[in-house]
Amino acid sequence: MRYTADLSPAAPQTKARLTVILVALCYSTMGAAFQFVDWNPLVITGGRSAVAFLCLAAYRRSCRIVLNRKVLAGALISLFTTTAFVIANKLTAPVNAVVLQYTNPLFVLLLCRLVLKRRLERKETVISLCMMAGIVLFFADKLSLGQVLGNLFGLLSGIGMACSIFYACHAKADIQEYTMLMCLISFFGGALVALADPPCVTGSSVLAVVFLGAVGSGISSILYSKSAPLLNSTEVSLLLMLDPILNPLWVALLTGALPGPFALLGGGIVLGCVTIQILTSPNKIKPDSPDAENARIN
Repeated sequence: MRYTADLSPAAPQTKARLTVILVALCYSTMGAAFQFVDWNPLVITGGRSAVAFLCLAAYRRSCRIVLNRKVLAGALISLFTTTAFVIANKLTAPVNAVVLQYTNPLFVLLLCRLVLKRRLERKETVISLCMMAGIVLFFADKLSLGQVLGNLFGLLSGIGMACSIFYACHAKADIQEYTMLMCLISFFGGALVALADPPCVTGSSVLAVVFLGAVGSGISSILYSKSAPLLNSTEVSLLLMLDPILNPLWVALLTGALPGPFALLGGGIVLGCVTIQILTSPNKIKPDSPDAENARIN
């Protein structure tokens, strides 16, 4: 699916950046929604994937998926990232899993250098390191050592997320289509786990899973598909780092547990870096965008 360019005075890349921030906002609500679901993580993933598939199918007005190498590769990369993160959450502290997943900007920079042969800009490298330092600071009082295997899967989820972002930005693949395929695979995997470990279904758990699928996966995927092809993968990875900062804030609003001074400082560093990234980035469609000539942010 392709989108026609909007070359109005409002720069396409500015719209794309704001849209990625909305994606991060959608992602960040998932932590709060998880508080209402006491199911096996794979069952939750399967349930939310089913809802996300329906959202994407409704938006596209079609359930059709054209199986080709690009769609299959995109689905497998996304599935690997999600699965590694779920396993990391089971084998190590959830905070460790989040922090390790958001090492992804460094891996995105590495992919840009190795695959695109693009010289790394000093600003990108400095902002990436500062934002990761902010993330570590934000969660500093909750990080734990040990649990090596879980931390390894957390790091693998970070590598997977970097590959997923890089692929979405540069592979010229239909993001919505391969996301739908990933949702189908996740749903059937979750259904098999549910047969072996039936979840306790309540009204609140069902509503939470629907919310996770509709907002955390469905709407976010639609927004992501419209914005990622217009931006460099490095920039997308940096803007998405708002997710781990906003996520516990939603939880804090529900539980009343306010973040401490180190968390506030870390969050301020990340927000400041995102602001600098937006204000100092050029407002033109990147030349290597698969949809540089036919992209539209509605």
